[in-house]
Amino acid sequence: MELDIRFHALIARASGNALYELLVGSYGVITQQTWAIGWRARGSEENREENIRCHERIATAVMMQDSTKAEAAMTEHFETAISVLIRAGVT
Repeated sequence: MELDIRFHALIARASGNALYELLVGSYGVITQQTWAIGWRARGSEENREENIRCHERIATAVMMQDSTKAEAAMTEHFETAISVLIRAGVT
């Protein structure tokens, strides 16, 4: 969980956008409250590994300075995370 929060905070800081960094920082509080639920709800090792691979796609796109791929990977990540939490009963 801590690595997940730090990963997103570092990307936000690297963006140079103070508002984005503030928004992502607020997600850290939410993540602390929902991370375990989301991890359990992913159920299988394959689903959990896909979440990690999604983080790798985000990091790769950022390192390559490919904003289109970074945005697509981040959108995929958020949509997946939200749907996992909704399926787990978080509202």
